[in-house]
Amino acid sequence: IIVLAVVYYLLRSDDSSPGENAANPSEAADNASAPSGASADLSSPASSAISSGVGQTAPLPKTYRSPAHGFSFSYKEDMNARMIETDDFDVVVVEGKNSADGFQIVISTFPGEALLPADVSERLKGAKASDIRDLTVGYTGKGFIFHSNNPSFEGGSVEAWFAKGGKLYQATTYTMNEQLLLSSLATWKFGE
Repeated sequence: IIVLAVVYYLLRSDDSSPGENAANPSEAADNASAPSGASADLSSPASSAISSGVGQTAPLPKTYRSPAHGFSFSYKEDMNARMIETDDFDVVVVEGKNSADGFQIVISTFPGEALLPADVSERLKGAKASDIRDLTVGYTGKGFIFHSNNPSFEGGSVEAWFAKGGKLYQATTYTMNEQLLLSSLATWKFGE
């Protein structure tokens, strides 16, 4: 299913930027206009990540490294990770034996360092975001984590979007895999 979501993502209309859904952007703007005030800081798994309810529940022995994008993160032993490169963006797909187990990270260019709620609502284009919280990944990647009705994930996803070094990282998974995604993001390092 993750692979199907990536294929669906790649085949969407040319009007959509990476991470966009081709529907009404005003609905997303209404839902993503301001963070809820909660915070999820994943830069230090031992501190604020655990205090926010996001921490590793099991060891993550495998590490994915992207020299081209300058980051690494860890993931579960029974999963595999690979990069899908396109002309406009790259996608890291992490998946297990069941194709619904895993997550994907779309990496695209981004004009700046600061991701704003308006950037999220603009790219969601009609999908509704809820439970929007501030997010820090790898100490310096700033953005938001939220739930959405992303049609690529059968209407129920958790998404972590953050910006760093002129790139936008859009990590997405099924709602049932939220802890898996958060555990991997808690191990994220830039400069690898």
